[in-house]
Amino acid sequence: MSSEMITVSIGGVLASGIHAHVGVVQRIFLWSEMELISDLKKPWLVIGDFNSIVSSEEKIGGRAANSRVMQEFNTYLDNCELIQAPKSGLQFSWSNFVLRIASDHAPLLGVSESIPKPSNIPLKFQKMWLSHPGFMDLVSNCWNEEVVGDPSFVLLQKLKKLKNILRDWNWNVFGNVNVKIKEAEEEVHKGMELSDNNPADTEILNNLVIDENNYNSREVQLKKMLQQKTRTKWVKEGSVNTSFFHTNLKIRQSRNFISEMEDSNGDIISNQKKIADTLVNHFEKNFQFQETEEADSLLEVIPEVITEEDQHMLDAVPNEEEINEAIFNMDPESSPGPYGFSNCFCRACWHMIHADFVQAI
Repeated sequence: MSSEMITVSIGGVLASGIHAHVGVVQRIFLWSEMELISDLKKPWLVIGDFNSIVSSEEKIGGRAANSRVMQEFNTYLDNCELIQAPKSGLQFSWSNFVLRIASDHAPLLGVSESIPKPSNIPLKFQKMWLSHPGFMDLVSNCWNEEVVGDPSFVLLQKLKKLKNILRDWNWNVFGNVNVKIKEAEEEVHKGMELSDNNPADTEILNNLVIDENNYNSREVQLKKMLQQKTRTKWVKEGSVNTSFFHTNLKIRQSRNFISEMEDSNGDIISNQKKIADTLVNHFEKNFQFQETEEADSLLEVIPEVITEEDQHMLDAVPNEEEINEAIFNMDPESSPGPYGFSNCFCRACWHMIHADFVQAI
């Protein structure tokens, strides 16, 4: 406890109430105190009046915000590994001009709300699968099975079948990556103890090397998975910073999370199942079939702005070379298709799947 911050522990979670000093120099003591609490590495909720802002959008009117003070505040927040939680209600928590009852500060209510895991998570292609020696054979065996139908049906059926096979294969081979890392780490510790107790035993030493390689490969798998989930493209291949990926993943999850919604009746709903039902009903209503009147006469007034040669070019079916060029010019980290396969999969397995893709297109 200090003159600027009160911190309590509730069920292993730290909660701090802040009322920072108006002076820039005095606030430095608060930032230092926050860094000490951050070193405890516990779940932490910080709420209150920091008397500082992270960007100019958080202030309106008056003197221009001091960029150096903002940069300093952001630096301390980064050092404490704090991220700004989503909020609702008033945009500004304090005002010099608007009269409020009892105080010129708006009340703040902070709650801890976990992001629920969706009940029907779609399968998404993982780049770490490509590093497994049995992946290509698995895809080849599945893709070479005969499917009868038109080209589009054949392609979709093969993708659908491959998705189901990869789901089971992923769980049996990779499993829960975080759990596998802990298990591999425990095996390394056991191997190190055995090797220390038996330094002349080459078999134990070889087993330790195998365990360490297994642990390192699991770490690489986790790094690739987190990098893919956070969609961070500027980090160089080979760099390892799992805390950075974890932080960015939490930021993406908090931004994408819908905590509450106003329905058509003006009611605020926060139950996740009700929110999902409201969204489904909204889009089903908007996109349901509606009878329309055909008005061919409208087409007659549309001016011709392209030549007949351009029209033939637009109507032409792309050949195999053009499709191949388009596939390898696309971003491999692009959003996956309806069956969860990104362009990374298409590039890696193009020699096996290109014939079905070309025929379907």
